[in-house]
Amino acid sequence: MALLVRLLALALALALGPAATLAGPPKSPYQLVLQHSRLRGRQHGPNVCAVQKVIGTNKKYFTNCKQWYQRKICGKSTVISYECCPGYEKVPGEKGCPA
Repeated sequence: MALLVRLLALALALALGPAATLAGPPKSPYQLVLQHSRLRGRQHGPNVCAVQKVIGTNKKYFTNCKQWYQRKICGKSTVISYECCPGYEKVPGEKGCPA
């Protein structure tokens, strides 16, 4: 009986294994926020992120969907700007941040 249970557990693990690898590794909160910023900036070219800057400060943030629509961070108003995502830079004459 114990052997049958082990075989069933092994069969289940093998059956679910490929499905789990298709989903990929779990994303960190930073990766999820950065993904949202990339989606918001994609109309400006590849690897462009939308950034919310807090008015009256030098602070800027990659934001999630909730902050995006409220246009506020910690109760302070923000403005949207578009800049290269981390690890990318502009190339003169090309759209977005290809390098």
